[in-house]
Amino acid sequence: MLQSNDLVAVISIDSEECGVGIIDGDHVFPLKTITSGVPGKSSKGGSSARRYELNRKAGLNGFFHRAAELANPTFLAYGDRIKQVVVSGPGFTKGTFLEKEYLDYRLRAKLAPTVDIEYAGTDGVYQTFNIWKSF
Repeated sequence: MLQSNDLVAVISIDSEECGVGIIDGDHVFPLKTITSGVPGKSSKGGSSARRYELNRKAGLNGFFHRAAELANPTFLAYGDRIKQVVVSGPGFTKGTFLEKEYLDYRLRAKLAPTVDIEYAGTDGVYQTFNIWKSF
């Protein structure tokens, strides 16, 4: 069976969900998805608002570590067949994920520009594919 040597790795992430997948030519293969369990922003708390904010940031940090633990071994198993890594998602979460350098240095060396999309997770992988194939 022939294997393509020009694969694109996709990480579709927001604060609630992360999906990873592979783009191989005209085909997309969503591989795995995880959820964060991090509560959304809260307007409650009064004097406890700062505590809620810190708990949310700590939860997001843990989620980003889990997302990297999902992506790093999954994509590194493909070796040099991965030519680019695309991080996509809505809002600023993808930028925060990249700024903190959670990804392995070998994957960071292959980073393509981020893609702004409406969804994350499996739906985000498919949406990234639809945008990516139009380039």
